Amino acid sequence: GGIQDALQSSAGVEVDLPGEITASVNAFQNVFHDMSDTLGVSERDPFDLSYREPRSDGEAKGLEVYVRRRLTKRVSGYATYTLSRTTRTPGRERFVSAFDRTHVANAAVAVDLGRNWRAGVRFTVYTGTPVIATGGGPGNPLVAPPRSLDPERDPAFYRLDFRVEKKWQLGKTAWISVVAE
Repeated sequence: GGIQDALQSSAGVEVDLPGEITASVNAFQNVFHDMSDTLGVSERDPFDLSYREPRSDGEAKGLEVYVRRRLTKRVSGYATYTLSRTTRTPGRERFVSAFDRTHVANAAVAVDLGRNWRAGVRFTVYTGTPVIATGGGPGNPLVAPPRSLDPERDPAFYRLDFRVEKKWQLGKTAWISVVAE
């Protein structure tokens, strides 16, 4: 089907804050041309191997915020948030991509407990992707991507991780660690 191409651009600013914290804000836009999009642009039977996916254009744009404190500090961590929108445009129709996640957030904190012990926690949350309708009958399944700029979405995803590490020095530049997550 030919070459797919994209034009990507971004711009941002980074500032140092009190407490040895650094923050950055970046805006981005990616424009895609002549994409093959397996899930995104047509209704199809997923078991039809002769099916050829139509091509589409697309766009992803958004804003990212990132705040961090270096891991070399006793208390360190980061927080990120991305607000974005990804769309597909086959022909004259325009709708949200099957891969769109409007909100994505992550945060982590690590603490040096002393005596080569370190503990941390990480939290991740993001909005669900647009619902991909399935239907048809036995032997004739049908997959239909969302066709809206405000589609129904799968439930949001949440994840909480804990981590504990013990490190032993094996010399001046070597060590071994045991980690439980």
